[in-house]
Amino acid sequence: MNWYKKAQINNGKVKYGPDGSFFILGRNTKPGEGPWRISYFDTNGKGYVHRDFPTYRDALAIFNSTFGKEGEPDSNWEEAKEFALV
Repeated sequence: MNWYKKAQINNGKVKYGPDGSFFILGRNTKPGEGPWRISYFDTNGKGYVHRDFPTYRDALAIFNSTFGKEGEPDSNWEEAKEFALV
């Protein structure tokens, strides 16, 4: 199961960038890291970096300051790209 699906299962929030990239704020399932994470995905939907946070509040502050539009986490890749360009 990929990070995108894990973030959806963990009630993730998704923000889509105008270039088709996207960011997910969700519960972190990786042992030894903070309980919250933001995962960054490139324009091809490939995860390229993540950052963990000790609190939801900390993660949400960064997520909210990230450029893009918040959307539905269950959008497929084509829907996500169309949403970001609206």
